[in-house]
Amino acid sequence: MESVFYIDVPPGSAKLALVAETLRQWSVTPGKGAGTRNIEDPKRIKAAKKLANTQAA
Repeated sequence: MESVFYIDVPPGSAKLALVAETLRQWSVTPGKGAGTRNIEDPKRIKAAKKLANTQAA
């Protein structure tokens, strides 16, 4: 399941840098946080289309 969220902080906020670094660390540290994924990654899109075709059959 994928989701979208927005971070509402003023420009230049130190909180934004903190949140960005937290997400970055989740992405590279196994078992930390939910992680992040590039939903536009061509490999991901290819896999999703393959799954959709399999499920439609």
